[in-house]
Amino acid sequence: MSTITGDIINGGYRSQDGTYGVGDLVTRDGTDVHKVISLEPDGFAGEFVCVVEPALRGNEETPWITLGDTQYNLCRRYSLVEEPGTDGQADELKLQVLQARTEKLEYMKRAHEVTRWHHLMKQLDREYLETMFETAKPALIKMIAAVTDEQPKPQTARERVRALKAHPTSVRGRA
Repeated sequence: MSTITGDIINGGYRSQDGTYGVGDLVTRDGTDVHKVISLEPDGFAGEFVCVVEPALRGNEETPWITLGDTQYNLCRRYSLVEEPGTDGQADELKLQVLQARTEKLEYMKRAHEVTRWHHLMKQLDREYLETMFETAKPALIKMIAAVTDEQPKPQTARERVRALKAHPTSVRGRA
């Protein structure tokens, strides 16, 4: 094939060998599909986003790239996804791409909603706990004192005077 460098097509460039451009679907091993996001002016390298994950090879547990991952790579490593004539593979591939996009959007919506709810719950929990603690603080002090068999420490001057009058034999507070 002839080398085409720098030809502007649809606001982007063509690969160095001229087989694909920005927006085209390409593959590395035939089981994965990537969309060309951008290409260098010379067509030597570009940025690709995975729209269909590759099949697992050998004893791999996860594919080498996952859906939505972007990768800056050499153009010669990718080839254009050929649209077969009548065997329906092109329609199946388009359906897979559409399903992958839909799943990604749904995932992103759910993740955003969960994050939003998480922040709201943290704010509500903090406000609730602060309010509950301030409301229950006097009762908690008395309960702790009752459990430890100690009298609560007088908080105000009036409470200290009352405590001295209530316990005249107490060593504490005598001059």
